[in-house]
Amino acid sequence: MTKQLETSQVVLFVEGDTDEVLFKALLNYYRTISKTEMRPCRVCNLRGVTRYSSKLLAKLRNEYLPEAKKNGYRIQAVCCSYDTDVFEVRNPLMVDWNALRKTVRRMGVEQFVQLGI
Repeated sequence: MTKQLETSQVVLFVEGDTDEVLFKALLNYYRTISKTEMRPCRVCNLRGVTRYSSKLLAKLRNEYLPEAKKNGYRIQAVCCSYDTDVFEVRNPLMVDWNALRKTVRRMGVEQFVQLGI
């Protein structure tokens, strides 16, 4: 494994149980068939799209970032998976993605990715 892969990690935040099962299965599948090393990735189920604004930041600030610092790696990317139909039916500004992106970057995370599914 290359030094960069060993010292960085991706955290994938999902909004529900089905998404958690799906992404864990996909990651496991790709780990078994990939000919190249994959960056370590954790999946965190927030149990609801409205929790992106509060719980995501709390998990990063109080759990993932301190653990990374203690163990000598960094969180390189935060990915947020969400159901796009929720934003079509309800208020599309349920989560202020731009504000969330800025806050995550201020915490030292290089990349912020939205995964609308």
